[in-house]
Formats: sequence, structure tokens, C-alpha cells
Amino acid sequence: MSGHRTPRSTSAAISMLERFATIESMIEATETARNAAIARANTDADSQLEPLLLERAVIREKLEPWWTANAAELTGGKRKSTVLGGCTVGTKAGRFSLGVKDEDQAKAGLQGLRWAKALLRVTTSLDRKAILTALDGKRAAELKALGFTRQGGEPVFVVERVAQGGTLAGAAS
Repeated sequence: MSGHRTPRSTSAAISMLERFATIESMIEATETARNAAIARANTDADSQLEPLLLERAVIREKLEPWWTANAAELTGGKRKSTVLGGCTVGTKAGRFSLGVKDEDQAKAGLQGLRWAKALLRVTTSLDRKAILTALDGKRAAELKALGFTRQGGEPVFVVERVAQGGTLAGAAS
């Protein structure tokens, strides 16, 4: 699609911009259709999955007390699980989570202990917006000496389709 040349006149540029606006409209319509198709596919899948998920939950709920009563016999008391009917059934250790009564107090207590440094995470990051503002302030020279500079700000070429006033698309913008 490289058949376009740099326009040599305003009327040629207007023609090209009109085509650009048409393409933007077609892209938007295609994206809207894609999103609608995805939404329909998700709705269809959800309607098929809902009864399956409910049945699976009921089966799991009914199997748990059965397993508790029969696990020792099925595993010889040596294992936590076994394979039956194409499934692994059994128990496994749950994940541990850390409980702490007062996190601020715990952090303060650990900060004073040399051996606890490995237990604390310290994160430092630059506040870029604040530094950009400070580059115009009284610390500008010091910040520049540290290597900070203001970059970008160059004009950026823009071409966007303008929504027509008085239309539904124009009202939504």
C-alpha cells in the first residue's frame, strides 16, 4: 500500500486527509465488530461453562468427605493422594502466609536489627514529574550537575479523524 506520494498541493493533501479519515473510520468499525464478536464468544462460552463449573463444584464437594473416610485404605496410609478414574485425588499442603499483628511496629522493630536487613525490602525510585518541575527551580544547577536534563518536548506531527458534530459519534467524543 505504498502508492501514496507526498502531496504537492493543499487540494492533494485534503484528498489524502479525507482518505485517512475514511481509513480511521473503517479501522474503528472493524475494532468495534471484533470487540462485539469477542463479547458474543465470551457469552456463549460462559453459558456453556456455567453448568459444568457448578457440577464440578458439587462433585468436588461430595468427594471430599468420601476421600477423608477412605484415604488410608486407598493409599495404605503412606501417601496423600492417588490416581483413580483419570484423576489425582487426595490432599496437599496448603500455602503458608505471613501473619503480623502490627506491620508498622514490626517494620520498625526489624529496622534496628543488623541481622534483619535481609528481611526488609527498601525501594527507591525517581519522581520524574517532581524532578522535571524542580529543573525550573532553585536546585536546577545541582540537578543538572547530577545528570538530569529535560528531554523531548519536540513538536509531534498529528493526524486524527475529526468526529462530525451533530452525529452520534461526534456526541460521544
